[in-house]
Amino acid sequence: MQERESYQVRTRKRKPVKPPPSLKHSCETITGMLRERARELPDHLAVVSGDTRWTYAELYDRASHIASGLLRLGLDPGDRVIVQLPNIAEFFSVVFGCIHAGLVPVFTLPAHRTTEIRHFVQQAEASAYVIPG
Repeated sequence: MQERESYQVRTRKRKPVKPPPSLKHSCETITGMLRERARELPDHLAVVSGDTRWTYAELYDRASHIASGLLRLGLDPGDRVIVQLPNIAEFFSVVFGCIHAGLVPVFTLPAHRTTEIRHFVQQAEASAYVIPG
C-alpha cells in the first residue's frame, strides 16, 4: 500500500470582478489589449516605476515608437530580440514594442554575463540585443 502525501491548500474567495468591455473575448492579443486600454482608458496609469508614471496612452505611444524603430533597423517580424533590462519602466515599452512589431522578445536576467548571453543569442538565433543605456 502506498502512503499518501499530505499537504494543505489554502484559498481565499474573492468577489467576482466584472471584466472591462474589451476583455470579453478570450482571443485578445497583447498588443490588442494595450491598444484597447489606450483607447478606452487613455489617462489611467499603466506603469509605475519609481518616479516614472505612464498612462496607457503614453505606454502605447512609446511601444509604437519602439516598434517602428526596431523595424527601421532592419529587423523583420519573427526575428528574436534578446531583452536584458532590469525592473524599469522601459522594460514594458521595449517588450510591447517588440510584440507590436511582430518580434519575439527573449528575456534574460540583468545578472547574466557574456557567456550566458552568447548562449541565448546562439540558441534563440537572435537578431538584436536590448540593454540599458
